[in-house]
Amino acid sequence: MNDNKLIEQQKKNFREWLSKQHKKNSTEVYDERTIDNLISFAKNTSQFAGKNIFEIFSIEEFNDNLKILKENEAYREAASKQNYWKRSLNRYSEFLQSNTEKNKTDINPILTGEIKMNDNKLIEQSQEENFREMNKNTILYGAPGTGKTYSSVLYAVAIIEEKKVKELKKEKYEDVLKRYNELKSQGLIEFTTFHQSYGYEEFIEGIRPEIENETSGDIKYEIHDGVFKKFCQNEISQNIEIINIFKIYYDNLVEFIKQQPNEILDLKKEKTYKFTVNGNGLICHSGSRSKNSYSIDKLFKVWNGEIKNKEDDSEFYWSQALVNEMKERFSLPDFESFKSINFPFTPKNRVFIIDEINRGNISKIFGELITLIEPSKRKGHPEAMETKLPYSQTPFSVPDNVYILGTMNTADRSIALLDTALRRRFEFIEMVPDYDVLENISIDDTGINIPEMLEIINNRITALLDREHVIGHSYFLDSEFQKTPTLKCLGKIFANKIIPLLQEYFYDEYEKIRLVLGDNQKKNDEKNYMFIEIEDTSSSKLFSEEIEIGDLY
Repeated sequence: MNDNKLIEQQKKNFREWLSKQHKKNSTEVYDERTIDNLISFAKNTSQFAGKNIFEIFSIEEFNDNLKILKENEAYREAASKQNYWKRSLNRYSEFLQSNTEKNKTDINPILTGEIKMNDNKLIEQSQEENFREMNKNTILYGAPGTGKTYSSVLYAVAIIEEKKVKELKKEKYEDVLKRYNELKSQGLIEFTTFHQSYGYEEFIEGIRPEIENETSGDIKYEIHDGVFKKFCQNEISQNIEIINIFKIYYDNLVEFIKQQPNEILDLKKEKTYKFTVNGNGLICHSGSRSKNSYSIDKLFKVWNGEIKNKEDDSEFYWSQALVNEMKERFSLPDFESFKSINFPFTPKNRVFIIDEINRGNISKIFGELITLIEPSKRKGHPEAMETKLPYSQTPFSVPDNVYILGTMNTADRSIALLDTALRRRFEFIEMVPDYDVLENISIDDTGINIPEMLEIINNRITALLDREHVIGHSYFLDSEFQKTPTLKCLGKIFANKIIPLLQEYFYDEYEKIRLVLGDNQKKNDEKNYMFIEIEDTSSSKLFSEEIEIGDLY
């Protein structure tokens, strides 16, 4: 049993214990909403100081952790404004005290015999399961359709959450993508795509014309920061810590809506509107009148005043109504009360994703930064370097917590032809076709095995060309084909995607394309099953007589 399973089991035991407890001075047991609140607040105390509360199994360790929390100014301030912080810890302390013996047998995998090893081996196993720090500069490379951009979402979230990628692969991709979008909205992830006209001005900084006076048409030139410079210099404020607290209240409202009849909250203010929770876990309007969703980021900006009311802005009206619901139902404090709190801020890992990194002119785009991105040259290291930027004349260096994650299509340009300076500074992770993800796709009554078919095609391409031009699995993950895996849909994929790709690979050498698709193995009476049919294009057939085409020029 790994650490995550231990934590989840402890949380489950705490929930079961709470469900049997009575409210203070009452014979009533806790309802689900109160239990959810107590668990959420207990879990989130770790953002102030100390460790995840559900990693603590003994009262002695709990008291040590509580001492650390009580010395934290931000926690004391938050606890004075919201009683749930203290209540959740008090209940967890009672849980540990009343359940000490049970914890020893139910939680400890060594005592239950699930893991039979000494303490040293258990520690070694835990270390192996922890996040292995990735290289600060990494490129995911592979042939078309091997899931490079798809995987960049997993790698980005893994870097920030300090997890292994293989752990995230066990989760639903939709759940990871949701966290990715949340991290992106918090400024922890940035995404850009290189192309032939992309330059230093877009990436680092440049001069752009601005119309100073529309009447006279006067133009002035101003220095504008590029996307990478902005990302590096954008110091994440304490809003990151506050939004994590706000998320607790948002999650509580989501859970409350889910517990309503038909999972619909009938919100009656000056007007009446119904809300539900969509498949992505976001609050949205119920019914067909509006499909607007109200994300954590949107409601947070209404709560902190960043989004102001506009005349006849129904979206703001209902955003404000949902925030007010959190205030009334869950005692969400006003944003102003958090501004005075000095939250402890630990810089998190941040990820800058460059899609199609090999399509840009690397020397032109990176300029002098090609040296600064080296891990040993980053800010905070003994060999750290900074440069004076050419336009603004300001010093610049790359923060140590910024990870650069690139993707590269090997069919567009092979690694051998990549800029030497770039190749030396990046670590490369190959993305290969994943035949296993196609195992569940079967076409009835045809005997076609999709994974085996694709593997044979790729083996033939490798023999005739190279392994950098194979065909990725994602071509066969078309939503229509997955929904209705018919021979007609498969033919559509080959006609519209696979054959055009092979034409590009082999420069219209149709004999080689026929070899890849197995047409050479089909007999004349099987022409209907050929992808590319050979036709007689001799001059006698075309012009009714034998002529030498070359003589006409």
